[in-house]
Amino acid sequence: ELVGKDAAYANLERVLAKTSHNNVLLVGDSGSGRTTLVEALATNLATGDSNYSSLSYRHVWHLETQTLSSEEFQQIIVEAANAGNIILVIDNFHAYPQLPDLLLPYLSISNLQIIAVTDRANFHNRIKNRSDIMSAFVKVEIEPIDNNDLASFIARIISQTGYQTDDNRFVDELIRLTDRLDPYQAQPQKSLELLE
Repeated sequence: ELVGKDAAYANLERVLAKTSHNNVLLVGDSGSGRTTLVEALATNLATGDSNYSSLSYRHVWHLETQTLSSEEFQQIIVEAANAGNIILVIDNFHAYPQLPDLLLPYLSISNLQIIAVTDRANFHNRIKNRSDIMSAFVKVEIEPIDNNDLASFIARIISQTGYQTDDNRFVDELIRLTDRLDPYQAQPQKSLELLE
């Protein structure tokens, strides 16, 4: 469920719908909803439920880049470009230093689109200062979830389990504790994990 991610989702579709400069660098911390955002995109595009007709019925492929040789990776890139209706998703883009150099020759092909996923720390430490990458991608940032949206989402999750909490103090305390105990992981993931 996309909670507090409407702006990021709208930006993601807007960039992908452009005819050029339409590759996305998706930046968000672990647990912030990056995977959920990409899954929602894949579902919406597969069912033709996009805000842009040019995106409807496109396929979203998630690449397991760590298992691919350079040759296999380039072969997939060429196949995706030839197909013309595929968006490739590369998680932990920062973890593969040779990847940008493999990708850059292909990023100007309008039929090929990439969503490269990274977190804030690695964006600032490894990617931001590479002008070749920054000029090939449009950054879409997942902002931290608003506390009111987070509280209503968690209350909804609790009610779906069959438990009832009439007291908002429980949800507020859950959020406060997870923020204090795990300052490095993003919401809502850390609250959901503690709730489990």
